[in-house]
Amino acid sequence: MREETLSGDVDLLGFRFDNEIDELFRELSALVRPSSYVSEDLLRKPDGSDSGTWSLKDWLAFRRTENRDLFSKCAHASKRMEEMIRSGDYQARYRPTLTRGLDHRTVIFNPFTDREEEFICFDSNGYLGLQTHPRVVEATKRALEDFGYGTPSVPLLSGTSRHLRELEEAISDFHGREAAIIFTSGYVANVATITALANSTDRVFVDQFAHASIHDAAGWAMGTAPRVFRHNSVEHLRGLLSSWREAETGGGLVVTDGVFSMQGTVADLPGISAVCRENGAYLMIDEAHGTGVVGPTGRGTEELLDSNGAADILMGTLSKAPGTVGGYVCGSQELITFLRFFSNPAVFSCSLPAATCAGATEAFRIMADDPEPRQRLWANVDYMVQSLRAAGFAMNDPLSPILPISVNGSEKLKRATHELVLRGIRCGPVSFPAVPHGQEILRVTLNARHTQTDMDRCVEALSALRGQGLVESGPGADEAGQAASAAE
Repeated sequence: MREETLSGDVDLLGFRFDNEIDELFRELSALVRPSSYVSEDLLRKPDGSDSGTWSLKDWLAFRRTENRDLFSKCAHASKRMEEMIRSGDYQARYRPTLTRGLDHRTVIFNPFTDREEEFICFDSNGYLGLQTHPRVVEATKRALEDFGYGTPSVPLLSGTSRHLRELEEAISDFHGREAAIIFTSGYVANVATITALANSTDRVFVDQFAHASIHDAAGWAMGTAPRVFRHNSVEHLRGLLSSWREAETGGGLVVTDGVFSMQGTVADLPGISAVCRENGAYLMIDEAHGTGVVGPTGRGTEELLDSNGAADILMGTLSKAPGTVGGYVCGSQELITFLRFFSNPAVFSCSLPAATCAGATEAFRIMADDPEPRQRLWANVDYMVQSLRAAGFAMNDPLSPILPISVNGSEKLKRATHELVLRGIRCGPVSFPAVPHGQEILRVTLNARHTQTDMDRCVEALSALRGQGLVESGPGADEAGQAASAAE
């Protein structure tokens, strides 16, 4: 063994010996400590126990309590989490610890092998791979050097950097709106907008499968459960709006996703827009999963369905195609000015860092002037769908890069997720409350940087799972979607 002097911190140190030296190995093992990110749940080894499944009754008990001990719900939930850790279900499904950036492939600390291993990633929302695009990275670096890593003030005071203003302009131009406002996340953007506009005298009508943030915001705004219409049912919405117009006072707001995050389907925007106009209600569309992805130039569901301008309020996120963090709302100048001063998250939240805004601005410029990432994405979607069909899966014609694979059973989902981890593949395991009980799915999300090798390995793995009876031959059920409102 060659001896060398080392200085500074050492993350990885390797030795090679001509012969096994058991005594030395024992001494070295006593000195080795895991990296600081390797927490207790990563070090725990499954003991083969059964974690069971969560029922609706369980979920309600986790969220609510009727006794005087406010933390009793925490104890109840923690007990169930401990069962999941012992079984290995938690480690396979939740909080995968990345040690390299999230891309079509990434490196994850595998708690089953205690090693950092490369995984093929099909559970990222970075559809265009812009989080690693050289232009985006360079713009972020320049702003980071000029402004530092944060902008610690609210936008109405000293939190408005030039990069924030440039991002607002880039977004409003991209969507063909007069103005835009930036929030710290897409969830916050929905909550900020709906709670600022609606109150207890108003009515908010929400597609049953719309994002949880929309259901939450509508309930908080009105002080009661939102008026939920059946998924994409224009006729059901028409009946609800007609009853509201005839019998109730206050304003009306209809909110739907553009691309639905669980099924990958799109809203019936022309029909929903028409019935809103008939009844004097405003329309808000969540374009989180559509922006930069669907439509001839990536302008989203409005462009895809030839309904430009149909939405009175257009919301989106920076955490999908743009590849970073944050949310936004765009619309008329009057709307945006109102939100700047009357939406609490806009008034009382710190600004996004200037570097984040600069990178996102460059991402929107790429989405506007470079069709190549979007073309690669859709070429990958087509290849993946055709490969799944050739393997015997009955796939619908894709409307988005989200391809749900039906599992139909919590126990099967646990086993399928674990099998994929063993094969070095990450897909999104989706269960209650994101989808109803009995409609569990594996959500396969494509991006522009996946290679044919990546996709072939995924199809091979899914075919093996189908052979074991863990996944279905058909796509995810049409009814799969947000069930949080039903749980309430």
